[in-house]
Amino acid sequence: MSQRVYVPFMLFNSRMVNMQHLWNPSTEYLGKKTDKPNYFITVVTAKTRQNWWEEPLLAPAWAAYDQLLQKSGMTPQMITEWPIKDGDMPPEPGKAPSEWAKGHWILGGSSSSPIKAEIVQNNNVALLPAKVGVKPGDYVALGCSAAIKQNNPRALKHFCNSVLFTAPGEEIAVGNSVSGAELMRSAQAQGLNPVGFGGPSQQYGDFRTAAGPGGAPGGFSHGSGGGFAPSPGGPAAAPGASLQPNGPGAAFPSSQPQQPGGYPGGGFNQPGPGAFPGR
Repeated sequence: MSQRVYVPFMLFNSRMVNMQHLWNPSTEYLGKKTDKPNYFITVVTAKTRQNWWEEPLLAPAWAAYDQLLQKSGMTPQMITEWPIKDGDMPPEPGKAPSEWAKGHWILGGSSSSPIKAEIVQNNNVALLPAKVGVKPGDYVALGCSAAIKQNNPRALKHFCNSVLFTAPGEEIAVGNSVSGAELMRSAQAQGLNPVGFGGPSQQYGDFRTAAGPGGAPGGFSHGSGGGFAPSPGGPAAAPGASLQPNGPGAAFPSSQPQQPGGYPGGGFNQPGPGAFPGR
């Protein structure tokens, strides 16, 4: 049997959606016990192109697929299942797309070993041993590898080796849950301004009207420590760092390709009509 080929790549400025099994693995599949623990995550990136292989942020993944297929003696036309999914398409027949998936590309990665989770705080990287201070919707960088599935030689998959939480993002409500941002908007629509946790002598759950004591506007105040303190107007960096996606001084270099529409490190040209199965 030939040795399995893995091609590493990195993705930046994705948003976390599912991290239920980032720290605690799944040990069942379809109601049956699995031989190995399964750690996995799911992330999304916003659509800016008609096809995922045209997306600048996904260029590193395409470059890895390019190398993987060349090393395996294959071409894109031979692949019938790709690891990147269209969030506007039904996930299965008769099931409508989830609200959080619409307008996004969906991808993820798994591992039978624990995935290394870290967080940027005060411009430093620290281990994140549990789900503390992070939420669905936060921005992440991923260290992954692409490989051909063992049970389907015409399908590709991702292995995820590491996750770095780089900046906060608006919470994404998965399933039937309601995000904090939605609760905030609903409260403000009723004339209530959540005071937050930063002020003196405040009680948990303290909501005040717009004309409340001190006339202070609603919102969250910033603490003095590191972490993911939400900031009005969009994702904010941890104190001492500028980590807004693609912003000046970002923690990571941009994943934009060298030339529009081009893919780095690849021997394949941009696929033309019919090169990939329909979305």
